[in-house]
Amino acid sequence: MNALTLRKWIRVSNTASRNPGPVDARRPGDWSLEERLLALHQSHGLNVEALNA
Repeated sequence: MNALTLRKWIRVSNTASRNPGPVDARRPGDWSLEERLLALHQSHGLNVEALNA
């Protein structure tokens, strides 16, 4: 393994541990069926820029 790659992984990990993000943040794959349906309804008809926001 390249030492620079390992250093980058450590730096990213340290940054992530200092900045964990919202506590309730979950991956879409972890959403319930109701949450998925709600997200689909809320995002229907949005353009690409709005969806990425």
